[in-house]
Amino acid sequence: LTFLFAASLAMGFYFTFSQKGDAKNINYTGQIRYRSYQLALFVNKYPTLQGGEKDHARRDILNLEGEFETILYGLRDGNKALGLKGFKMPQKMEEGIFNYNDPWWQFDRHVQDFQERIKPLILHILKFEGQEEAKDALKMYNKEVPLLVGDIDRTVHLLQQLSERKISEFHNVEFIILGLFFTAVGVSFLLSTFFVRRPLLSILRGISAFSR
Repeated sequence: LTFLFAASLAMGFYFTFSQKGDAKNINYTGQIRYRSYQLALFVNKYPTLQGGEKDHARRDILNLEGEFETILYGLRDGNKALGLKGFKMPQKMEEGIFNYNDPWWQFDRHVQDFQERIKPLILHILKFEGQEEAKDALKMYNKEVPLLVGDIDRTVHLLQQLSERKISEFHNVEFIILGLFFTAVGVSFLLSTFFVRRPLLSILRGISAFSR
């Protein structure tokens, strides 16, 4: 009984700790999705600005881009400052086997997409002075961003599904442990009735007869 009670408590603490980590990952994944919208807004507005406003917007874009990368790499590899542990690279990746439900692979794909498709376009747009010069780059950028945002959105739903699966598994294990606990209590009661209470009653009857 003590073992089952301790196992139930340990499962509860582990589940609570695990769910906090899952909630943090889902929250930060939602943040990079939101920052994608912010970047798109700032980048599209940038070519129309002049003078100091343009310099200020450039700094905002670069800072936002840096925050985006920090969170994205933190979700994949871990970041102590953000409180993110990251995900472990699956061993099957080395064999060229990909699992669409593996968070590490999803975030690795987001990192590659951002580094190869989004970031170069942002830096390319920041080089131009006028709106007409940046027109083609903006057109390509606005074509690529929705694809990245949609992809990140699917990752948010994936993390939510994995978290819900953990909750379901935890409930199943807890029900099993509680079932074993109550079964052990019932069996202990029956055993105590047959092997402890009955012999004691027999002894008490014998003592009563002897006293008479």
